[in-house]
Amino acid sequence: MRALIALGVGWILGGCGTQAPQHSRVPAEGDGVLLQEILDGTLPAAEGLARVAHSQGWPVATSAGYLFAVLDEGQGPYSLSSPTGAFAGVRLRSESGVAWALVPLSAADGIRYEFLTGAGDAFADPLSRYFAYASQPVSLVRASGPHLERWPGIGDGHVPSRTLRVWVPAQQPTHFIYVHDGQNLFGPSPYGGWRLQDAAGPYTLVVGIDNTSSRISEYTPVQDVVSGQTLGGGGAAYADFVELTVRPFIEAHYGQPRRVGVMGSSLGGIISFYEKLRFPAAYDFVASLSGTFGWGSI
Repeated sequence: MRALIALGVGWILGGCGTQAPQHSRVPAEGDGVLLQEILDGTLPAAEGLARVAHSQGWPVATSAGYLFAVLDEGQGPYSLSSPTGAFAGVRLRSESGVAWALVPLSAADGIRYEFLTGAGDAFADPLSRYFAYASQPVSLVRASGPHLERWPGIGDGHVPSRTLRVWVPAQQPTHFIYVHDGQNLFGPSPYGGWRLQDAAGPYTLVVGIDNTSSRISEYTPVQDVVSGQTLGGGGAAYADFVELTVRPFIEAHYGQPRRVGVMGSSLGGIISFYEKLRFPAAYDFVASLSGTFGWGSI
């Protein structure tokens, strides 16, 4: 998968077709400073893009417009466009390992955007803070009302880093639910999307925690032998990650809830149940959907 990022600086809007980028400096505001450090060569491109994704998020709002960017992997010249025609396409300026642009949008709510390679292949920004689902995830400049937000690269040094996908309700949330297998919760997936946002109440924040290639280990508190292979047993480290890293991170950004729950299906149902056993006072409810409670005796 492309390591791409929405950081941009340097577009001109208006007119038809793809416009050349402006040659202005990045506004020295907020996370724009991090982009300027990348361009100055004092901050590695991938690290800088990730730091913004954990902070203000892409694209970056400034008084001069929105900064967009993508890691330059040699497939340029890159450009930026709106699939719905909300703004004219603009060619990005490539330097210091990123392709970037500053776009003076007068309105941003709900506007979709995508990057294009020099060959014309379009791809969504995997680090956009705001996103939605069509047949695939699509990037949004900004979103209000009920919407999805993304926080990539969340880890604690004991389990692999992963993305958190957060459904933000219409009202200030009072109920938080943490749900495993985050890739499956809100849109199409290889396993079928749950569309959990359709069932969430107007005050419920849903935090989808993506799984990783270590899913079997992370979602099982004990080992088992399956077809002669010993598997699992990393559930304690994963449960600690949810309680001690994910929850404080989410509460720092979205506030303190009145009620907290945890939910998962299959092996995710086991680790949900175990999360409550490990931290009995931390959760008001648990949903273990078709939990694989035979694990440990298969």
